[in-house]
Amino acid sequence: MSPKYKSKPRKKRIVTIILVVVLLVFLLFPRRFDIKDGGSVLYCGFAGIVYQVEQRHRIYDLPGYAAYEVGTVVRIFFIEVFNNSHVDYEHARPLGHSPEVEALDKELGSLYESETT
Repeated sequence: MSPKYKSKPRKKRIVTIILVVVLLVFLLFPRRFDIKDGGSVLYCGFAGIVYQVEQRHRIYDLPGYAAYEVGTVVRIFFIEVFNNSHVDYEHARPLGHSPEVEALDKELGSLYESETT
C-alpha cells in the first residue's frame, strides 16, 4: 500500500477530533447571566441544558424585614446535584427608612411642591 491511502483515514480522524473538541468547547463554555433579583449570578453551558451554577444573592421578603437568600446551586441536565443556599437572617434589614431619612424626605417633598406651584 502506498502512503496516500494511509493518510486519508488519518486526516479524517484528525478533522473529526477537531470538530468534536470545538463542539464540546461551544457546549461547555460558561456564559454569565446577571439575574435582577438582588444580585444572583448564573453560569451555564449552552442554554443551560448541560449544566447551571447559580450563585444566589436573592432578596427574601419577611414581614417588615428583608433578608437575603445566599448560597450556591448546581444543576446538571436540569437535575439539582448540589444546593447549600440558605436565608441569612442575621443580616436582615427593616423595610422602612430611618426617622432621619423620613424627615429629610418630607422636607424635600415640601420644597418640591412649593417650586412646582
